[in-house]
Amino acid sequence: MMTATAFLLIFLSVVFMISGVFKLLDYKSFQHTLRQLEVPDRLQQGTAIALPALEIAAALLLLYNRTQTIGKIAMLALIGAFLWSALKAMRSSHNIACSCFGRLPAEEQLGARTMVRIVVLFATVAVLFFQKPVDLWTQLSAVDLVHAVFSSIGLLFIYLLVPQLLAAYKPNTR
Repeated sequence: MMTATAFLLIFLSVVFMISGVFKLLDYKSFQHTLRQLEVPDRLQQGTAIALPALEIAAALLLLYNRTQTIGKIAMLALIGAFLWSALKAMRSSHNIACSCFGRLPAEEQLGARTMVRIVVLFATVAVLFFQKPVDLWTQLSAVDLVHAVFSSIGLLFIYLLVPQLLAAYKPNTR
């Protein structure tokens, strides 16, 4: 049976997996964002690979009850890095590309919207710290697992596409 805890574990896993994969697929854009954030040159290339790899690893760690705590800790560390990035960008006089999901959403800048996403991610991981580890592979049926994965993907893509649709259909202000 699907519980809220099981769904949140799967949802976070999907979000971090997609984020990591899209950053790796658009490695140059992510590296450019690191450059805009003034990450030292010697660290940019390694960070552009290591950070998405850590996102993917944290996502996988959440899927197994014996490694969920490590996955949650890794996610908190990543959320700390995201928070640093958003705060640095908000203090900058430059518009800095988000690259949170590679180029999705297109042309999003690090800023207030990023901060909202960070708070939601932090709150979700924090809630999970108070839950017992869940053995997703024995607690859920294959149908429940597939349903939770596709529901998570759908929610994530709705979140990413709604601002794009709103911007595309905004009335001209001429």
